[in-house]
Amino acid sequence: MDDPARRRALVLRHGHQRQDHDGADDQRAAARRRAARAAAREHGGGGLDRRARGGRRRRGCGARPQAWPIEIAALQLHDTSLPRPLASICLNVAEDHLDHFGTMERYRAAKAAVYRGTTGACVYPTWEPGAREMVEEAEVTEGARAVGLSLAVPGLAQVGLVEDAVIDRAFHPRRRTEGVELFTTDDVAHLGMGEAGLPLHIVTNAMAAAALVREGGVDPDAIAAGLRAFRVEDHRIARVAVIDGVTWVNDSKATNAHAAAASLRALADGSAVWLAGGDAKGADLDDLVRDFAVKMRGSCSSGATRARGSSRSRDTRATSR
Repeated sequence: MDDPARRRALVLRHGHQRQDHDGADDQRAAARRRAARAAAREHGGGGLDRRARGGRRRRGCGARPQAWPIEIAALQLHDTSLPRPLASICLNVAEDHLDHFGTMERYRAAKAAVYRGTTGACVYPTWEPGAREMVEEAEVTEGARAVGLSLAVPGLAQVGLVEDAVIDRAFHPRRRTEGVELFTTDDVAHLGMGEAGLPLHIVTNAMAAAALVREGGVDPDAIAAGLRAFRVEDHRIARVAVIDGVTWVNDSKATNAHAAAASLRALADGSAVWLAGGDAKGADLDDLVRDFAVKMRGSCSSGATRARGSSRSRDTRATSR
C-alpha cells in the first residue's frame, strides 16, 4: 500500500543510515562542468526546456546524455510533471515572486515540489529556515535520503566547511568516522570580486553543485578540477570595466533582495554605489537597503523598484539620487 506518511519518513531515516549550504544558474552550470570533467556525457537544461522534458538527444551527440542538470523556477514547478531526479536541492526560500503567488506559504509550497519523486539525495541548506521541513514533507521515492549543507564542521549526512575546505560526510563509505575533502576555497577564489574577497554564496553554490554530482558518483578530484576551470557567466558579479579607478560590476542576475544581498555582503563598507531597477516582483526592498546601507556610498533606483520604495528611501542615509 502506498503510504505518503511513510514515504516522508523515509527521507530522514535513510539519510541517517547513510550519513555519520540567488545563484541557481551558477550551481547548475558548476554541476554541469564537474560532470563533464568526470567524463559524463550530459547536457544542461537552463530552466526546464523541451529537450530535458523529452530526454532527446542533442544534434551531433552520438549517445544520450548520462546526466541532465536542470534548473527550474517555482513558477514552473507548481504545474510541471517532472521525471524522478537522482538528486535535488532548493537553494533558498527567500521572498520572491509574491506578485504571482500572493503569499510566502504558496511560494514555499511551489518551491518544495523540487524534491518530489527524488530517488537519491534531497539536498538542503541547513542555514535556510524551513528548508529541512521541505525535505521532511516531500513525497520522495523510497530509499531517498536527506543531505544537509552546513557552514560549519559537517555532521553525519552533511557536506560542510572546515576552515577553507569543503568536506563530504554523506557520500562515501567511511562517512561515519571521517570526511573526504571535495574542494577548497582556493579552487573558487578566481570567482570572487578581487579585493572585495570571495562572496559566501560562491562557496555555498559550489557546495550545492558538488553534493548533487556526488550523488551521481563524481569523484572529489573531478569536482575540484571542475571548479578551477569554471567561470561565472555574464550578469553575475561580472567585472565590466575599471574607469578612473572605479570598478563597474554587472550583477543584474540578482533579481530579488536575497540575491542582491549575497553580493552586497561581500563588499567593503562604504565602497559601493548601487544601481537598482526593474520590477521587484512584489518584494519590499526597504530592509535590504537598511541592512546594507553601511556598504553603500549611495544608491540609485529606477522603474518599478523606484516607484515602490522612493517615498521611504529618502530617510536612509546611504541613499541618494
